[in-house]
Amino acid sequence: MHVRKLNQMIKEQDTGSVVAVTMEEGLAHIFVISQAKTLLKAKIEKSIAKSRGGLSAQKSALSKNKFYDHIINALLKNFAAGEGQ
Repeated sequence: MHVRKLNQMIKEQDTGSVVAVTMEEGLAHIFVISQAKTLLKAKIEKSIAKSRGGLSAQKSALSKNKFYDHIINALLKNFAAGEGQ
């Protein structure tokens, strides 16, 4: 099912490729997927503090925000201003 959706998205794009981001706690991968190949463009790793309430919750939220900032920066670095691969 997911492979069919990806293939459909690739066919609908002008460039013939799709950007995919996979994330789990503290780890993200940014891929470019085309009909012929899949390229890993970036791997982001960030330690995320466990939330235990109080100041710990604030530290956890700050860690998550920094992690998301790293992902956005990697996307901008690799795909800014409509540049090709």
